[in-house]
Amino acid sequence: MRLIIAGGGSGGHIYPAIAIVKSVRDLVGSLDVLYIGTNHGLERDLVPRHNIPFATIHAKGLLVKGLNGKMQGVWAALRGLLEAMGHIRRFKPDVVVGTGGYVSGPVGLAAVLMGVPLVLQEQNVWPGFTNRTLGPRAKRVIVPFEEAKKYFRAGTSFAVIPNPVVITVEQDRAALRQEMDIAA
Repeated sequence: MRLIIAGGGSGGHIYPAIAIVKSVRDLVGSLDVLYIGTNHGLERDLVPRHNIPFATIHAKGLLVKGLNGKMQGVWAALRGLLEAMGHIRRFKPDVVVGTGGYVSGPVGLAAVLMGVPLVLQEQNVWPGFTNRTLGPRAKRVIVPFEEAKKYFRAGTSFAVIPNPVVITVEQDRAALRQEMDIAA
């Protein structure tokens, strides 16, 4: 299976994406994955630490103040859309998953335009702009709460599944206390 996953800007988008990659790997065994983020978000540092191949596109928020900020956001989204289409063309994914954040917009739209199934994962009751906008075009929108459905447009296909998490503990309590300089 070949999977492109996109999400970024905050840990709230990145950690669920990483958990999805881990879960899909565990389920299907062989998984070729490409994580698409930005070169200025937290994902740039977090994703490679989890041995997930990482690529970037240009993306900025569209819901910013001022005409200049909005114009920069539109320009970045258009540029990011073309870059995302290039990544999809080269990688040839079976599915694209978006976990939100402004980087998911161009990647999700590229998937839709190129006929690649899009799945969105929303972490909150009040969905973000990107997921609300792409929701009706997605094959499925995964929400953690039934209440979240009412914020999406008609025609959106849902699955209600709790937020994905990966729990890893690589050190014991004493080592963590020492590392964080906390008295025992």
